[in-house]
Amino acid sequence: MRKFRWMMMLMMATMLSAVSCTETPDEPKKPDTPDTPDTPTELTFDVEISEVTKTTMTFNVTPSDLEAEYFCFVYDKVSADDFTKDQYLVSAIYQEITEEASNKGMTFAEYMPTLLDKGVIEGGCFEGLAAETDYYLIIFGVDAENNFKADANLVKIEFTTLSVSMTECTFDVTVNVDGNAVEFVVVPSDKDAYWHLISVEEAMYNYYVNDPEGYMMSDEAFYLTYFNNEIEQYRGMGYTDEQIMTLIIPKGDQVLGAKGLTANTKYVYLIAGLTIDADGAYVTTPIYMGDYTTGAPAQTDLTFDISVTDITDTRAAILITPSKNNETYCWMIGHWDGVQTAQEIMDGIVAAYGSWMNSGMMLYSGVQDYTGGPGSPYKYTLDAPDTDYYVIAFGYAGGITSEPEMVTFHSAPAPDPSTVEFNMTATNISPYSADVNVSVSSESVYYSASMMDPALWDEATLIEEFNAGFDEMFAMQQMFDPNVTVAQMLATYYFRGNRQLQATGLLPETTVMGYIVVLDSKTGHVARVLTYPDLATTKKLGNLTPTVELVGYYSGDEENGSVFGQPAATRGKAITVVKYDNLEGARSLFTYSLEGDAANSVGYPDTEIWRLCYGAWNSCKLTSPYTFYVATWNEDLTALAYVIDNDGLMGGFGRALTRATAEEKGKIEDLKALVDELNAAEKSSLAMPKSLVVNEEPVAAPAAHVAVREQAVEAAAEVAPYTVMQLDYVRPFYLRK
Repeated sequence: MRKFRWMMMLMMATMLSAVSCTETPDEPKKPDTPDTPDTPTELTFDVEISEVTKTTMTFNVTPSDLEAEYFCFVYDKVSADDFTKDQYLVSAIYQEITEEASNKGMTFAEYMPTLLDKGVIEGGCFEGLAAETDYYLIIFGVDAENNFKADANLVKIEFTTLSVSMTECTFDVTVNVDGNAVEFVVVPSDKDAYWHLISVEEAMYNYYVNDPEGYMMSDEAFYLTYFNNEIEQYRGMGYTDEQIMTLIIPKGDQVLGAKGLTANTKYVYLIAGLTIDADGAYVTTPIYMGDYTTGAPAQTDLTFDISVTDITDTRAAILITPSKNNETYCWMIGHWDGVQTAQEIMDGIVAAYGSWMNSGMMLYSGVQDYTGGPGSPYKYTLDAPDTDYYVIAFGYAGGITSEPEMVTFHSAPAPDPSTVEFNMTATNISPYSADVNVSVSSESVYYSASMMDPALWDEATLIEEFNAGFDEMFAMQQMFDPNVTVAQMLATYYFRGNRQLQATGLLPETTVMGYIVVLDSKTGHVARVLTYPDLATTKKLGNLTPTVELVGYYSGDEENGSVFGQPAATRGKAITVVKYDNLEGARSLFTYSLEGDAANSVGYPDTEIWRLCYGAWNSCKLTSPYTFYVATWNEDLTALAYVIDNDGLMGGFGRALTRATAEEKGKIEDLKALVDELNAAEKSSLAMPKSLVVNEEPVAAPAAHVAVREQAVEAAAEVAPYTVMQLDYVRPFYLRK
């Protein structure tokens, strides 16, 4: 009988720490085979397993050398027996310990001693084991460098955790289906037994249990996985374990209900009895199954008042008022072909988006106001002038629940493109970029705007290539959606209305022209081209390039809030400290860092650096030229900097590639001393050091303190009914605390 983890209230025993088996380090820190010992001294162990429960094993160890260090762990027998030799198992364990150490910002040499024992162990205990499972207790000695002593006796003692007593509880389940709502009347034979019921679409159940392309889980594994995911989703929403137990683990006779299920769909339900004790929660009955099929959703007398007013070529005031505010419905606006009925459009929407709607997406309740008045965000934006539109609304809760209501209208014609006034200006000009502002007298005209070297200008070729490019893109899109329109393509890929654009990739001291291509709303082809000669001349590049020097890497776990005061931001991370120099003649300093795919940008040209970092640079005090970055262990981070000199000229980019590793980790006392020194300078009217940078959003430090922004915590998603996720990887061995 397999146990699922309750882990909080229901599991009073402490969960054992374990090393990761899912990540691979850049370089193995230990050889594939254990080292040969320096001395032939034999180390033996007298081992007694004194007690085994469903989830724990208690043992005693007396080594032959009380000063010798040794390693104890528990490994499940099935996994251990996959290794043909004991030393292969030991090598695998060492590799995983090395990976875990690296992920903690520690070397193997730092981490391994925390796992070793010395002397006699009396009443040692491994916790968090699975019930009715075969394990090995494994013990072996290590040498001065913590390597496995190949000449020493490796003790491997098999034991089996106790089984869970099955109970006699059975369940009488009556399923009452009313359209796409269901009622379960559950009558257990044991009124004091805890139980849990899950219900999922049969297609999902088959994918996880019966489909060779799926997971091929057992019914029990599927049940426990689903149950654990329910628990975690509720915890993510802030529910306590006591509240969760009340919600989903009832006992005695109960009537449960669900509504808004997918209409005309076969479901299965699984129910089992549970035993809860100090060790955890267990399935202690067979898993009983049944099925049912939903019908059409219950129909409602929901109606809609749809108002479309104030129609222009680009906007309309849309107001949808349902007759009932507590019922869900779908509404949509689209191009009308003048032929399709409301029923046909509704059926098409459900065919295309029904699976999303069954998950709660694209559904609304209450009034939807897009009139631009009080309480309304704006008037609805239309994507095409001189076009027929529909607005449709219909009730939906797992299926269509009401008749559709539809209103059609026609947007006003667009003005003649030749009469629309455009203007293009450039501001915020640097050696590599410029902000381009485009103003236009009408929102309904689509256009493209760009800059180029005037010596390369060829209007005829531009028009020819532009038209051919649009036709090719349109044809490709029609392969995926035969009903796509020119207006939809224009709305997706081109501009309209006033825009502020950014031009990057320019070169210093270069004059560029601007141009605007105005498009025909019916064909997508070029209707007009406007040019703006000598739009901008990029600035001269200064001669001052700062240097970026790595000060060191420090463990965020060791810092633990003692320096920056926010341990959550640095937990499990490295703190990378860099210093900037060669600043004489500079009046301002700007810094940034690149991680991920662009991290190793040391060899990038300056134009590419500017493009990647445009608009994201952080100001750094020249009197305190340091940045403290939160970094990921064993991943590249390029620290970047540039200055503006006393003549107002931007200089070159200083850069330094960094990679925080445990082997190069500095002493946390050195980090504290540096920050103390900088804070002392601040008290002497000098500037504060740069605060710790998390996600490239530094926080200004208050006087005499260096602050760090807490990382934002995403709001937990609502519980998704009938969702089963992949089983978490179960680490195969346990370490004694």
